[in-house]
Amino acid sequence: MQSVTLFDTTLRDGAQSLGVAFTVEDKIRLASALADIGISMIEGGFPGVIKTDTDYFKNLPDIGNAQHIAFGKTNSIGISASNDPTLAGVINSSASGVCLVGKSSMNHVNNAIGSTFEANLQSLHDCMRVIKHKGKTALLDAEHFFDGYKEHPDKSVAFLKAAMEGGADWLVLCDTNGGTFHWEVEDIVEAIIKAGIPGEKLGIHTHNDSELGVATSLSAVRKGVHMVQGTINGLGERTGNANLISIIPALKRMGVDCGVSDEQLKGLKNLSNLLDDLLGRPYSVSAPYVGAAAFTHKAGIHASAVAKNPSLYEIMPPESVGNQRNIVMSDQAGMSNLKVLLEDMGIPFNKDDQQTKQLLTWVKDIQSEGWSFDQARASLELAVQRALLDVDPYFAVEIIEENSGFRPARLDPLSNRFKRYARMPESVVKLVVGNERIKAIDEGVGPVDAIDSALRQALLPHYPELGNVTLSDYRTRVLDSRSATAAGTTVHIESTAIIGDQKHTWVTVGVSKNNTEAATMALLDAYEWYLRKIGVTPQVPNMEMMQAILFNGQGPVTGTQPH
Repeated sequence: MQSVTLFDTTLRDGAQSLGVAFTVEDKIRLASALADIGISMIEGGFPGVIKTDTDYFKNLPDIGNAQHIAFGKTNSIGISASNDPTLAGVINSSASGVCLVGKSSMNHVNNAIGSTFEANLQSLHDCMRVIKHKGKTALLDAEHFFDGYKEHPDKSVAFLKAAMEGGADWLVLCDTNGGTFHWEVEDIVEAIIKAGIPGEKLGIHTHNDSELGVATSLSAVRKGVHMVQGTINGLGERTGNANLISIIPALKRMGVDCGVSDEQLKGLKNLSNLLDDLLGRPYSVSAPYVGAAAFTHKAGIHASAVAKNPSLYEIMPPESVGNQRNIVMSDQAGMSNLKVLLEDMGIPFNKDDQQTKQLLTWVKDIQSEGWSFDQARASLELAVQRALLDVDPYFAVEIIEENSGFRPARLDPLSNRFKRYARMPESVVKLVVGNERIKAIDEGVGPVDAIDSALRQALLPHYPELGNVTLSDYRTRVLDSRSATAAGTTVHIESTAIIGDQKHTWVTVGVSKNNTEAATMALLDAYEWYLRKIGVTPQVPNMEMMQAILFNGQGPVTGTQPH
């Protein structure tokens, strides 16, 4: 079995992504998680140049057998490798290995750093020698290697050999601009090995500008390189680096030993989510292997086949990467989809049951009105429970009102311009919980936030568990743009809470001509799903009280789900 060393550069190359700014604590947490999953080398940054990286190398976490790698650049022109202060700061850090970026393209040697072929050869040789003299692992990131090789093959190979003669442990071929095709990578790697560079010393570092980062990395492995560099979730400068979250399971499917055990592989989704959590980014639904859609089956024919044999529509078991299979209900669903859903919910399935047939018809038909349950499993589960189990409600809504507006425009003496001064949206809610009729008024930064605040004020005394729920995402889709401002909207609300010892995320949906009403529907479903999920006993609203309210004309009861 071929073996490959995994080298992660999320903390260094990934930090060059637009909008990314790791703290020392972020780096420590990520480094530990990378080591836990089996990454062999973890590049932490550029000590002595970037303050956060310098502080990180002063507080390195224990990562077991994995190596901490410091990043730097080869010595500056006119300064020897042994006397370059920037290089010394990197080599003298607490890292056990040093990875230096060096030019391997004559175009860059001549025009970017203004050096010569001979001087660059000497620099690469001497830098590797100085690192080895310190007893550390020496790596050369051969920048722009593939572009340089296509221009001057012999000179690019000569650069690699100079570094190797200086003692380099690894020679990493970089597709820095991300424009090399995977068949070009295969041909060039093959040619380099034939030129006398051992595959055991070769690594690959690719960027994703052509969306080929993963493909070119795997192609290089296929032709004999023994190291793959990349980042978690493909984080990196411009469009990113090769994505290790996709590369790791691919290597295992290829039969390559990459140091990640089958048990460690189960933590892949959590690792991907951890990075997004630290960056405050939503999880990528369509991410290969770990995304919510990766093992989702929507069409009835697919669901039926997967129920018989998952491999008919899946490349590997979802559990092997910490993911799960998802059979969704939509207008394309069949009885097989509904069967999986009911069995997953612990509800007996009978395809001949009239209620079951009606439920399937209702779910398929209501899709045309904007109720996209394939993206809102929580609202679908509630609809199923109401239809088949006759569950008790947690509360009844008498009225929800929201008021927004602006104070009149007036002249601002500071800017000499007319300004409108917005006031905070305010919401009034009236609910019945048990035998109590509750009224709450609160403000928010927007209409939905105001409703959420008022609802929480009313419900938390009765259901304190709702204090654990966070609204993490809010998405609105216009159903018919031709209707302009009269168009209906679909609102999806994503909620998050810790259930047991795991972070859970669920999505609910609402549809209405009124965007705020649609959001309120989704909001109410989010509360109810969570309370049912954690097994809170409903304080069933007094129906006689609700009937009296209706009879006296004090306000309509607003349903939380269409029927």
